[in-house]
Amino acid sequence: MLKKPSWKNLLPQADADKDCLPAVIEDEDEHEAEWQAVGAGKAGVAGWPWSYRPKISGRPALVAIEKIALAFESLINRLVGPHADKLNPFYHTGTVAVFLLIAVAVTGLYLTVFYVAPGLGTKVAFGAVAAIDGHWLWIGRIVRGAHRYASGAAVIATLLHALRTLFQDRFRGARWLAWFTGMLLLAAMWFEGLTGYWLVWDERAQLILETVIRALMVFPSVGVPFALNFVTNEATDQTWVFFLLLLFAHIALFAVIGAFYWFHILRLSRAKFLPARYYMIGLSILLAAAALARPATSAPQADLGRLPGQLTFDPFFLFYLPATLRVNPAFFWGGVILLFAVITAFPWLFKGKPTGKVTIDKDICTGCTKCAEDCPYNAISMLPRTDGKPHKLIAMENPNLCVSCGLCVGSCDGLAVSLTDLPAPDYYRSILTRVRAANAAAGAPVQVVFTCERHAAHGGPGAAGGAREAITVPCVGALHPNVVSQSLEAGASDVMIVGCPGEDCAQREGNLWMEARLARTRAPRLKRDFMGAPIHVAFAPPNEFTSALKSGGGTPQPAKAKPAIGPPHFVRGGLILAAALAIQVAFTDMPYRPYAPTESLLELGVRNNGEWRQNTQQLTGPELAALPHDQQVEYLNAQQAEGRFPTRLKLEVDGQVVLDQTYEPQGFHREGSAFAYGKFFVSPGARTVRLSVDDSGGGYEVAIDETANFESGQIRAITFNRVTNAFELK
Repeated sequence: MLKKPSWKNLLPQADADKDCLPAVIEDEDEHEAEWQAVGAGKAGVAGWPWSYRPKISGRPALVAIEKIALAFESLINRLVGPHADKLNPFYHTGTVAVFLLIAVAVTGLYLTVFYVAPGLGTKVAFGAVAAIDGHWLWIGRIVRGAHRYASGAAVIATLLHALRTLFQDRFRGARWLAWFTGMLLLAAMWFEGLTGYWLVWDERAQLILETVIRALMVFPSVGVPFALNFVTNEATDQTWVFFLLLLFAHIALFAVIGAFYWFHILRLSRAKFLPARYYMIGLSILLAAAALARPATSAPQADLGRLPGQLTFDPFFLFYLPATLRVNPAFFWGGVILLFAVITAFPWLFKGKPTGKVTIDKDICTGCTKCAEDCPYNAISMLPRTDGKPHKLIAMENPNLCVSCGLCVGSCDGLAVSLTDLPAPDYYRSILTRVRAANAAAGAPVQVVFTCERHAAHGGPGAAGGAREAITVPCVGALHPNVVSQSLEAGASDVMIVGCPGEDCAQREGNLWMEARLARTRAPRLKRDFMGAPIHVAFAPPNEFTSALKSGGGTPQPAKAKPAIGPPHFVRGGLILAAALAIQVAFTDMPYRPYAPTESLLELGVRNNGEWRQNTQQLTGPELAALPHDQQVEYLNAQQAEGRFPTRLKLEVDGQVVLDQTYEPQGFHREGSAFAYGKFFVSPGARTVRLSVDDSGGGYEVAIDETANFESGQIRAITFNRVTNAFELK
């Protein structure tokens, strides 16, 4: 007696003998009566049911975007060869991004240990990073370079993954959670990289500091105290606390990224976490090679007394610098935040009309578990049966998790599973009706071509031509093998199934399930009598539909084995990855000069307490009566006012007023300090700086009046010394 096969797509509770017929049983026709009724019947609805499904909003724009992407993907496929589904990196962007994030975490742990060893703060941060570069056998240099390049590559892979999710229309409906958390994950990755660059404390970090201060100036009571810690090199003794918090944020963001990723895959069945082993090995080697070939060097050490000069910057993380250094960053970041919010809201902005959801006829269901196992999104669960029928389990649908892919429809032998707008019997009868009508119209048997909605959106079925009848289904995995065989019985000359590449199915696994069903390695299986029948499969990108048809009908069943994947294929795939990484590394160090060589800077950072209002001159009754009425009202209002006087500042450079502004004291009762901050570019040379101050409600008094020499690129600062109670020009 033959050994019973172990069905990989059955849950442990299912009985292979009673709930679904295994291969060793000769009778494969438990539901033959239902299928004979389908084959003999006429269409239950007029025409083709799938054409009546609601149109999805935004689809033409998504198809236009995908056409551009497919041109690049096809080029990579040609370069890789017959194993493009395994070696084309576009098909593995999600898992590659996860592996790169793990590489970032591992290398980051090494860097953190040696970064904190000398202490924290502006005085030691740059030296700590430089010391890592000098570790034995270039280990530190390799780890640091791999850390930086893996960070950028992870962002690129995540962006590509998001783009593919978008144009494959996998972002709305029940899949909104994956899109939403994916966008949040991308934002967290950007913040992670930004804090990493800041920790180095080189001139790039100095520019990051400048933009952060500008952003914080929206709230002066927060921004100015923060800025005062960095106004001059002498004012940075206590910045170790800030660097401790910055390092903590840098590490904690990984926990945030992990949480977002958990929600990102929460609704997926059989989520793939990591790419194939050869990807991980290849990427590790390439990252190490890139770190050796082009070390991740620091810019010159940050000097708060000088403007940063010529340097390089990473546009993947520091893209905002050119747009925010000299202008109010609120405009730029307002636009970026608005754009990000709109993209994040795509699942709700492009909802379209609801499509059919899974529905299960409980009277027919045998509890075989195939639909639950085949569903890519956990929309079907198996529960204990309580209606007295002999089967142990019953399938229960969750329409809120259904994405209308139809894979469960193609998995059910008993026609118990349907989509609400696509009942299975009508669905199958319509297919056979079309096959018979096409044969009658042609006067001879025609080839029947089944393809998915994604291929149809790119005009594939319309380009079929010839003696063919092209039929669009939600996904090729929505086809039951019996529909394929009955198409031949209905008079088709042969049947061809054109689906997406192996790792690029818009419904994740539909192409894999269809191929396995036809090869009789996964239930439901093609009937044994049709093994060797003219049934062909071809998995190709949507823009290569016509080429798939011209390739001689695809691969006959049973599928002809591909050439074994070997070193030549890995070499070609590795060269493609190496080229992509080389481009990224080149862009990581874009030349940038934020300030002109002929510029110097005068910086003003002041925290000042004005006089208390009740300390003003007190008038006697006769003195008050002698004043005009308006002055009496002004005097009485001043006496009743709470808090301190505002601080008025007027700054002149070479006699030209560059600042004349009043800064109100903070606090509910105006009892706090007034905060002022500003930056003024001046030409190098001797400049007369005059600062006039009024913080007692009287007139301006000169606080600084001196001639100072500004060297090219020098930063001089005006501060208020709270110990000496005097304004100083440093």
